[in-house]
Parts: sequence; structure tokens; C-alpha cells
Amino acid sequence: MEIAIITTDKIAYKQREIVNINISNKTSQEISYYWWLGWNSIFIEKQSGGTWKTLDIGHPIDMRAYLKKLQPGEDVKFEWNQTKNDRLNYPNRVPVTIGIYRILFIYWIDCPFDSPTKDCKKYSIYSKEFRIK
Repeated sequence: MEIAIITTDKIAYKQREIVNINISNKTSQEISYYWWLGWNSIFIEKQSGGTWKTLDIGHPIDMRAYLKKLQPGEDVKFEWNQTKNDRLNYPNRVPVTIGIYRILFIYWIDCPFDSPTKDCKKYSIYSKEFRIK
């Protein structure tokens, strides 16, 4: 099966170092992805006690539009500044702690531009784990 691929530029980062994220469309079709409240396509997860917990990252990833299309063979790059929302002082941001992380990317194939979740094929992929030390 053809898939999209999500990678980071390194397997270990110092705290507060920029995490460079690359998404490659290795399918033969256009894929759709979202960045909107309730419609996120990129999630940062941290390993905690043998399970994965999704961080409340808000919008620290540099995404230029809410709904994007990625053509076959096309790549898109993002940066994550290792911060998350401060639940006690929203909208302030706080750095994440050391630990093991991964990135979840959700995308859709065969979608009309204005409705990526209606009558579409939904896919989820994970990056390899990376460490913040």
C-alpha cells in the first residue's frame, strides 16, 4: 500500500531545540490534511508510563493554511519549537519536558476540497520515536 511518510531530522534533541518535521506524499494520489480547531492533522505525543499521551500543542507548528493538499511526490516541512499550551495560563506556552516523543499525522485521500472527512479514506501514520534530553 502506498502511504505518506512523516520523519524528523534527528532522533535526539536538546531541550528547546527546533524539531524539523517532513511529510512526504508517497502515494499516487493527492492527499488532504487539516490544521483547524477540531480538525487537526498533526499531533505530538509523549510516552508516559507505557502509553502515549497527546500534548496540547495548540498552533506551535508553522502551518500556513487550514486545509492543504499535498500532491504525489510532494514534501512539506514544518517546525515544532518544543512548546505546549500552559493550561493554567492559556494562551501562554511552556517548554515540554525531557522524554520520548512521536508525531501522528492524519490525512485523507479522495476528498473534495471543502469536506475532507466526508466520503473520504482516512489514514494515520506515526513518525519514529525521538528523544528530548
